[in-house]
Amino acid sequence: MIRHAVFVLFLTACSSTPSNPDGGVDAGDAGADVQQQATTDYASGSRLRAEVYTSADGAKKWHGWFDQTLGTECEFDFASDGALRCLPFDAHLDTAFGDSGCTQRIAPADTCKTGDPKFILDQSTQCASDVYAVGAKLGPLTTLWSNPNCTGSPYTGTENWFDVGAKQDPSVFVKGTLTREARGSALSMQFIVGDDGSREPQLPYDTTRKGTCDALPSGFTPNGDRCVPQRVAFFEFQYSDMACGNKAAIRQAQCNPPSDEVLSAAWVYEIVQCQGATLPTVANIGAKSTGPLYQNPANCGVDTNAPSEWYPVTTPIDPTSLPALSLAQSGSGRIVHDWRVSGSEQLYVQEFFDTQQKIACLPRKGSDGVLRCIPDIPSINPYYSDDKCTTPVLGWSQQASCPPTTPASVYLLEKWDGCETQYGHATLGAKLATPTALYQWDGSLQSCTTTGFDATADYYALTMTDPTTFAPLTDVRE
Repeated sequence: MIRHAVFVLFLTACSSTPSNPDGGVDAGDAGADVQQQATTDYASGSRLRAEVYTSADGAKKWHGWFDQTLGTECEFDFASDGALRCLPFDAHLDTAFGDSGCTQRIAPADTCKTGDPKFILDQSTQCASDVYAVGAKLGPLTTLWSNPNCTGSPYTGTENWFDVGAKQDPSVFVKGTLTREARGSALSMQFIVGDDGSREPQLPYDTTRKGTCDALPSGFTPNGDRCVPQRVAFFEFQYSDMACGNKAAIRQAQCNPPSDEVLSAAWVYEIVQCQGATLPTVANIGAKSTGPLYQNPANCGVDTNAPSEWYPVTTPIDPTSLPALSLAQSGSGRIVHDWRVSGSEQLYVQEFFDTQQKIACLPRKGSDGVLRCIPDIPSINPYYSDDKCTTPVLGWSQQASCPPTTPASVYLLEKWDGCETQYGHATLGAKLATPTALYQWDGSLQSCTTTGFDATADYYALTMTDPTTFAPLTDVRE
């Protein structure tokens, strides 16, 4: 699925929110009745089969596609013919070459995946990805060569490398079309519908503001009860005047935006003492403008790295003017669906909900290596009090000029198992004496090493929760 920076800014790697592609839009059957108690928000096609997380209770959460004709996973992106297509991603074209003349194009493949790749994806051209067949598997590489001067660098990695084969005709891959279906008077629900009948959920569309919208995660304003514009410009402390009084918002280039999607809003960030950069306001914007920009209100100097085009930030948007959203559970048993809804209209499955733990949960690998529905709470890379990284410790720093804060009562602890992150669940324990040494997993999260730490911080014990506390899930292909 297509992921844009606007969502990456807030969501975890295991995103539970549908993606937001750009491109032409079909109106769909806007007059059709909407099924109010749908059990899924996706559909497999005759060729694309859904990959879904499932619970023992029958709850399902879509997360990807498998092209059974080509025998490979794929995701929708813009192909070189300008169409949305389900393109394979099991290997990516690299900028390195396999020879000292920089004529042999090569591509690495993820060694964590079973079997060799079948296709190589080239995303080097913005908004127009190409796909190549996989060539011969290369022997162990000791040197990689790169332009502009075709210089060699030692290679010590463990990836498997392949020659790049013939470029593939885009029509080989399933074509998708962005469609909309009415959900009440204020919103439409967007889907990518494949020409094989597959159906992938996207984000809602605000029919008044004419743009994709969604709830913001908790902790930001407006709260998660309004459908906030998602195709937005960003105010990040740049101004259009030498007094730094007029806010200017920047919008990065977007691939093939729908012709009827209007860019009309900005997310306005501000520095709040003791909180850092926050998003207190979503505001309207004026017409696209050009000219120099300035930054840092203290001295208001010229921003030499600013883009040439920007949007003036005008009046704040009243959150109550935006479509209302809420969450509603559906299903039976321990794990049920947590639907994002508008009034009585179902939009999409945001995540699972554990009725026993009474908390939303995400499909993640637990600390025992089993896929489980792990609570959707903050995760940290913790300290450890031992050189084996088995006894976790929380470090909690206080800012001298800020009011005292209290750490949360529960956390997820991250650990890399070689191919993906494992998540342990821990509860806050007693405050500890300031340690004399602490340890952490290193940058690759594969070995435990000593680390520097703040001797003025507070430290707390963390008690690990038995991973079997959380419901197991399975990853199935329909």
